[in-house]
Amino acid sequence: MISLLLNEKDTQSKRGYWSLESRTHRPPHIGEPGGIIKVLYVDDEPALLNIAKEFLEMEGDVSVTTSTSVGNAFEDAASGRYDIILSDYSMPEQDGIAFLKMLRKRGADTPFVLFTGRGREEVAVEALNNGADFYVQKGGDPLVQYEELHNVISQLAQRSRAERTLYEREEALSLITDNMRDIVAKVDKDGRVTYVSPSLIPAAGYAPEEVIGRSVFEFIHPDDVAKVKNDADEAIARREGVTLEYRLLRKDGTYTWVETKGKYLFDGEGAVQTSVFSIRSIDKRKRFEEELLLGSMRCRSIVDASNVIILNLDMEGRVTWMNEFAQQFFGFTEEEIVGRPAIGTIVPETEEGTGKDLGRMMNEAVLKTDSYTANVNQNMKKNGERAWVAWTNRRMDMGDGKTEVLCTGV
Repeated sequence: MISLLLNEKDTQSKRGYWSLESRTHRPPHIGEPGGIIKVLYVDDEPALLNIAKEFLEMEGDVSVTTSTSVGNAFEDAASGRYDIILSDYSMPEQDGIAFLKMLRKRGADTPFVLFTGRGREEVAVEALNNGADFYVQKGGDPLVQYEELHNVISQLAQRSRAERTLYEREEALSLITDNMRDIVAKVDKDGRVTYVSPSLIPAAGYAPEEVIGRSVFEFIHPDDVAKVKNDADEAIARREGVTLEYRLLRKDGTYTWVETKGKYLFDGEGAVQTSVFSIRSIDKRKRFEEELLLGSMRCRSIVDASNVIILNLDMEGRVTWMNEFAQQFFGFTEEEIVGRPAIGTIVPETEEGTGKDLGRMMNEAVLKTDSYTANVNQNMKKNGERAWVAWTNRRMDMGDGKTEVLCTGV
């Protein structure tokens, strides 16, 4: 657990932080690989700014620019010249969440770390919902904790650079391989294909004439239809373009993951008249994400080396896998933990202090959801010690009809 220098106005805060790495798929904003990490730190307390700058620049691999005001720092932060934005939460003009919202609304995707002494769960959840990459809490010995903050910044930069390399490689492949060429399709108001480009042949095996006149939903995996319809309806209601991810049916009966970007054309009464879509394969990216998240042999060393708790639960709430960091954190070996229920083993039945029913929370918020969820709750180590962990959870299709929940936490 990471905690950072506690200032006078936050002396009653508890420690904690959480990572948001599994939530985003955006190409990371990061500087030249191996170069100096450029950090912009915004805090209304000049003394804390000076201390942080001195500690973080000690090893020579981080350069910190400071500002005491969101208003003064905003244009600089949104310029894209920094690798990481570090911001206090409680500031008189605008708090750190408002700062984050402004940056994301502006289109700035620079990794954002919220640095605060406030320990409320709602702050962490709000930061997650608004696109923060890390939440770090102040408090404790400054020598140890600023060294830990330096490690957080370094790891975030390294991960972002690795993702940027992967993203650029995928972009290059999409330009030079025939099966990654975009498919262009035109669809009428009833959802029937009126035009499709010849690039459909290498991508899905159909000739254009085999598809024209048919409903687009005939070519979407049944499990993906509801989400595609919902996302499309929301985009139409907002009169905006849409980006969809779903499994496209090939002529040979198999499915391939595609990303579809569409624009709608409306008539004088505001009804959809026609729509145009570009479709590209993202099979390689999807396979990479699944391998990474599931801790496959190809990425197991990366997962085990990260200071993030990663584990799988079956739909009965039993642990099916834990990475090495999670085993060290909770104090269990893989042989001791696999097959045991999370409740009563690593999650107490009742949260101390709040009386929260964690068994019910596990069943409703983690095991029963079909999408990403986030929660912050008390956990329990093998020796009985309690620890606060911020979790993100997602259902995963393991194949052969088997579903598990992937949980990552800090």
